[in-house]
Amino acid sequence: MKILVTGSTGLIGKEVVKQLQAKNMEIVEYSNSQGQDILDLKQLKKAAKGCHGIIHLAAIIDENASKNKIWKTNVEGTKNVLDAATQEKVGRLVFLSSVGVYGNQTGTKTEETPSNPTSAYEKSKVEGEKLVQEYQELISYTVIRSALVIGPNQYWKQIFKTVKKNTPLVGTGTNPWQTIYYKDLANAIVFLLFLDAAENETFLVAGEEKPSLKELVSIMRGQAGLSAKVPTVSVWMGKLMGFFLGILWKLQGKPNIFAGNNIDRLLRERAYDLTKMHAYGWKAKYSFQEALKETLFELEQEGKNGKKKALDKENAY
Repeated sequence: MKILVTGSTGLIGKEVVKQLQAKNMEIVEYSNSQGQDILDLKQLKKAAKGCHGIIHLAAIIDENASKNKIWKTNVEGTKNVLDAATQEKVGRLVFLSSVGVYGNQTGTKTEETPSNPTSAYEKSKVEGEKLVQEYQELISYTVIRSALVIGPNQYWKQIFKTVKKNTPLVGTGTNPWQTIYYKDLANAIVFLLFLDAAENETFLVAGEEKPSLKELVSIMRGQAGLSAKVPTVSVWMGKLMGFFLGILWKLQGKPNIFAGNNIDRLLRERAYDLTKMHAYGWKAKYSFQEALKETLFELEQEGKNGKKKALDKENAY
């Protein structure tokens, strides 16, 4: 069986390729880091030729990217993948979306919870889902709404670095933060690709536990050799800090971790109902503690080896 994987060199893409290879699948990798363009239909058609399925992971997730760039890659790029797939008569498409489509809604989300995106990235994922569904008469699809992914990328490197500086947590930290380890997400993607019952369906994929944000930070503080007790500041104080520190960080060319939109995402209730995935026998294998431990270990190994990773703009949620 021949499978095309877009975004194959990203954090999730590499793990998906690895797990597909373990099943003796023939893999066609497609990535901008290999000089391939998601906006090049001719190139995509060539890659899709003879494929039985496509796993579409490639996306711009950098909120600092222009809205036009995000739209072109995440929406127009997805349309190109769909056009290439249908023209080459590929049978199945797995589209990686995000729980970001729910925006700032509270409570536990299900696959039926309406979308309410706030950022350009989140809006692009909603549009991507719509496109995939519009093509269902031509190609069967599976949409995966992934929880925030834990893994050794630049996003978590920055988080660990911030925690190690004893930076206070904005808010009470009592909001649930249900995440997923990148190896579990890759496993779910491969599982759903081969599940006939997943055709033309949408699935929420996340880890089993619903720890509070404060619990996650406490674990990270412990791994960093700090007191497990998490210092906090009020939301208004955090945003005030963001205003003044943002000016300094901008002059230094550093991202503003206390920017208002970052704080809003930090305060989200990240809780998801996994009944649908459970019904088909899938559950995440890694606890959030194991995910954080392995991620920190891998990041430290990269540091010791002197490796510098570019921001994973293809696959991090």
